[in-house]
Amino acid sequence: MVRTPVPVELETVPVVPLPPIRLRYVLLLALVAGGAWWTKPRALAAWSLHDKSAVFADYALCMVGPTGVAHLRDNSPEFRKLVRRRLVAAAPDARPFSRCAKAAREITGSSAIEQAHLVDAREFVEYGLAGAKITTNVDMLKVTTAPLAKLASLAWPFSRGGYTRLIKPSLSAPQVAHPVAPPKPSVGRGLPAWRSSYRNVSVEGGAHWLSVGRGANVSAYRSVDHGAAWLSVAVDRNKLSGQAGQCPVGDDGRAFRIELDASGEVLIVSSRNTSGIVHRARLANGTMRVVGASCDGETMVVGLQHAKQKAVQLFSCPYAASCSALKGPQLDGKNRSLQFPLDLAQVDGTTVLSVTEGGLVRIATSRDGGQTWTPFVVVFDRAEYPENQTDVKIAGRLLRVGSELLLYGGAANAKATYPQLRSKDHGASWHAAN
Repeated sequence: MVRTPVPVELETVPVVPLPPIRLRYVLLLALVAGGAWWTKPRALAAWSLHDKSAVFADYALCMVGPTGVAHLRDNSPEFRKLVRRRLVAAAPDARPFSRCAKAAREITGSSAIEQAHLVDAREFVEYGLAGAKITTNVDMLKVTTAPLAKLASLAWPFSRGGYTRLIKPSLSAPQVAHPVAPPKPSVGRGLPAWRSSYRNVSVEGGAHWLSVGRGANVSAYRSVDHGAAWLSVAVDRNKLSGQAGQCPVGDDGRAFRIELDASGEVLIVSSRNTSGIVHRARLANGTMRVVGASCDGETMVVGLQHAKQKAVQLFSCPYAASCSALKGPQLDGKNRSLQFPLDLAQVDGTTVLSVTEGGLVRIATSRDGGQTWTPFVVVFDRAEYPENQTDVKIAGRLLRVGSELLLYGGAANAKATYPQLRSKDHGASWHAAN
C-alpha cells in the first residue's frame, strides 16, 4: 500500500534588508584609525629625532669644536671643561656662545637656556670678575641628550638601535677651534710671598742671587736651577752691593730708588749713578702703597694703591725723567680700574702685567710704554690642573730673571710649594719653569 505524502506548509521567513555598512568594514576602519593614531606620533618622533640629532651635533661643534660631538653625546664632564675654557679665554665683552643659542633652544625648548648663551663673557661667574650682580654660570648652558633619549623612546619602531648613531653634524655646520688649555705649571719653592718695592736677580758663579727688600729688611736667596727652586741664604752686603735697596738698570751703576721727599708727604723716584742722585721725579702722594715695581735699562714701572682700596694706578718713570701715569689695559671692557692683586715687570722695553681674579691669572703686555696693550690672556687657571697639589694655589707674582720672567705663587714658609711658569719671550708665551 502506497502512502500519499501529506503536504507541509513552510513558514515564510521575512527578508531582513542588509545594513548600509558592513560590520567588518567598521572594524577594519577602526583598526586603520587606531593604527594611524598609534603610528603618526611615532613617525613624527622619528622624523624629529633625526632632525634634532643633527642639530645636537652642530651645537657641539659650535660650542667647543671637533671633539665636542663625542664629549656632549657621552655626557662627559670634559665638554663642560672645554666650554669653561673657551669662556675664560674670550674677550670680556664677547658673546662666545651666541651663535649656538638658536640650536640650544631647538634642542631643549628652553628660552632660559637660549638666553644664557647670549650673555657677555664677563657676566659669567667662571670669568672671574668680582660683581654682586653676576649670577650666570656655565651650568646654565646645559644641553644634554635627554631630549633625544625621549624622542627615541617615542619613535619605536621607526627608529631602532638608539639615538647615538644618529648624532652626526650637517655638512655645512660651522665649528670653532678646539679651546687650548693654559700651560701646565711646574712646582717651585723658596720665593717669599711678601711684597717689596725691590726684587733684584743677579748671576754669579753659575747661580742666581735674589735680593728682596731694602735696608734692615733685605733678605737674600740663591738658586742653582735657573730659578726653579730658591734657598734662603745669609745676606752678603758685598755680594748684594749695587742691587739691594734699589732697582739697578745696568752694570754702570745706574739705578732707581723709590723714597719719600724731605717733607715725608710725597713719593719720589730718584735716578742714580755711582756719583749719587742724578734726577728726582715726583711719583704720587706719600700715603699710597707700592704693590709692585720693576725696571730695565731705561724705565721703572710702579703700581700704587690707596689705603683700603683695591684700585691700582700704574706709573712709568724713565731714567732721569719725569714720571707719568700709564693707562692700563681693561680687564672687563668697561673702563674699570685695575684691581689688586696684580704684579708687573719691566724687561727689555716691555711692560708685563699680571692680574689675579677668581682663580685665574691673566697677562697683558705693552711694548710702547703703556700706550697700547695686548688683550689679556689666561696663562694660569687653578681649575685646569687640580692634580697639582701645591701649598700655594695661585701663581700670580712676576719676577724678572735676566731677560726671562717667572710667574710664581710665593709662600710664607720656605718649605711650602707653589705653581710657577716661565716666559722667554717677554710674556708672549709661557711654559713649565723646570
